[in-house]
Amino acid sequence: MARLWLRPKYPTTPTVISRFELFVQDATTPPVSEALTAGAYQTAAACQFVIKHSDWGTGANGFMYKFGSNVGDNSSNLFFREFLIASLFREDGEYHRQGPDQEPIERWKYWALQPFTAKKDSGAGKTLNLPVIIGLVGSAVLSNSYYPRHQQGVVPTTERAATKFGLNYLGAFYTEFGPDVGNRLFQLTVRAHSWWNSRWALGVRRKQTSSANNSKRTSNQLRLSK
Repeated sequence: MARLWLRPKYPTTPTVISRFELFVQDATTPPVSEALTAGAYQTAAACQFVIKHSDWGTGANGFMYKFGSNVGDNSSNLFFREFLIASLFREDGEYHRQGPDQEPIERWKYWALQPFTAKKDSGAGKTLNLPVIIGLVGSAVLSNSYYPRHQQGVVPTTERAATKFGLNYLGAFYTEFGPDVGNRLFQLTVRAHSWWNSRWALGVRRKQTSSANNSKRTSNQLRLSK
């Protein structure tokens, strides 16, 4: 996710306008907009085969209802988290990757606690991550306005909020450790390719040596026969 104060066109301390511009930019331009749409598409596709809501129906019509509801969930969550709640409480609840320069234990600790803690705009330490917590709950409550009747109410709303919070945790994990895993896999791929090339080259040399020895042996036999 984009980082507000790392963008040079924004002031050091985020404003309501800059936060709204960030929300619009993330909601309409890649890579965030593509991630929101792709996530909605995948969820709708899964629900099409697993959860068959009678109010939404099946087939193409049911799929479009599911897809639209998921886009609404993702967009409202982004609106609450990046703009509305963040502006009201002057907090940044986004996950900021620590990177491999930090100690591993510090990275794991930061990842485990960050979904519950946020940075205040004033810089006065950490506080409860209200943009994420209220944003997820607000998005789940708002979804009652367009979800089927049997998916409305306290229990379904709580389940949606808890699911979104878990997905937020997974997203933070991918942000922090995903590049490390990718780099490690790339290194292993390079090593495997290098090993395969060395083995192939060794096999070629052995064949060449064997061919040369056979040719020399044949020449010696021809000489002796004469």
